[in-house]
Amino acid sequence: MVIKQFFHPPKANFGLFECSWKENGRASAAIIGESVACAGWIPGSKSREHLHEGYLKDAWESELSIRLLLGSGNQRPPVELDFGPAAFVRHLDTRDFRGALGIDAPTLYIGNGKPILLCGSAICRQGYTPFRLGPLEYSSDGIESHCGYVYETGYEVGLRVFLRMKLGFLGQFVGKALTWRWPPWATLMIEYRFDLSHLGVTARFCGSAVPSQRRYLNWRLHSDYEIETELSKEGYRGFIETGGCLDAQAFSESLAVPVKYRRLSDELTIDEIRSRRRGGVEL
Repeated sequence: MVIKQFFHPPKANFGLFECSWKENGRASAAIIGESVACAGWIPGSKSREHLHEGYLKDAWESELSIRLLLGSGNQRPPVELDFGPAAFVRHLDTRDFRGALGIDAPTLYIGNGKPILLCGSAICRQGYTPFRLGPLEYSSDGIESHCGYVYETGYEVGLRVFLRMKLGFLGQFVGKALTWRWPPWATLMIEYRFDLSHLGVTARFCGSAVPSQRRYLNWRLHSDYEIETELSKEGYRGFIETGGCLDAQAFSESLAVPVKYRRLSDELTIDEIRSRRRGGVEL
């Protein structure tokens, strides 16, 4: 794998990114992928009776860390985001999530089977930890590091957006005081792969065992990963015992993403593509 370019997706709104291969000449076609996004959250519960069957319910009484974790839960993210990126950002503005990533309308322009220009928009935002005391609630910002990068491997061009996130200082202090452990880093990642030989696209969601994930394809629910029902004892122990300076264990899921393959009206240079996109001209 050869990394072609790094970029940093913004936190507040979707921001444009692009990567160019000027040495490959003019573009004659475009591979247009669907938008994908992922929101991480913690299911909330104040008692064992309200939990679905699973390890978290089994270990409620014996694991203080589970009671602390679920006591700082979030509302479940929406199923549909009817206004696309704007609706996703509105959900993030509620501060009721743990971490989120999104890639909107990634498009790879190609010519003679080679990449010319990859562009789209992306967002990467750490979430918040709610602390509740009776009717009072305080939302603590998390700590994060994030990046995006474009890479090449064989006949593929890949795009990754990655987030490392952790409780804010208040949450870390409380967790350490009560459980004698510093909380680990949780992770979320979305990977997009453009197959130049078959003109197809796959997307992969990857993340640590905690938090739960809601994954979107074309701004509709694609799949959920629910820690309440799917997290095993081994997965939870692996997460909680990772240590404060390490990334917790991860899992992944791949899916084929519907794509549009479109011939351009004529062969275009990178500057011509940029100009037409800025002007809203159909390519």
